[in-house]
Amino acid sequence: MLATDSTAPLTGGNGLKDDVLVISMGANQAVKHEVSGDLIRRMDFIVTDDLPTAQTDSGDLIAACQAGTIRWEDVVPLEKIVASGRPEPRPKRILFQSNGIADEDLAVGRYVLNQAQRKKGQGKRVSEI
Repeated sequence: MLATDSTAPLTGGNGLKDDVLVISMGANQAVKHEVSGDLIRRMDFIVTDDLPTAQTDSGDLIAACQAGTIRWEDVVPLEKIVASGRPEPRPKRILFQSNGIADEDLAVGRYVLNQAQRKKGQGKRVSEI
């Protein structure tokens, strides 16, 4: 989980495991960046809380689209997943790019970590991805 105000990518995703959820919530302006195009390229599934907002405010996704790493059509709005359920087969490497309210992001992140630790024993705090 990344929550910074960085203007340069902080991680390229070296050492990512096969099953991983990367949450980036700080790159919420076109000039901010937390993850590199290399990390985005490695993802099987990219989700954002609001696609129109991401197209104007998500520095990481804007840069990846401009570089041809991904297309906006590759980015799935969260509402689509909520309405239709999780995609099958389940993606292994997921990026959630949030442009929402930071308090909501922290609450969701805490919940996801707690569920992973409790149900699967797979949640783990890391200093760097």
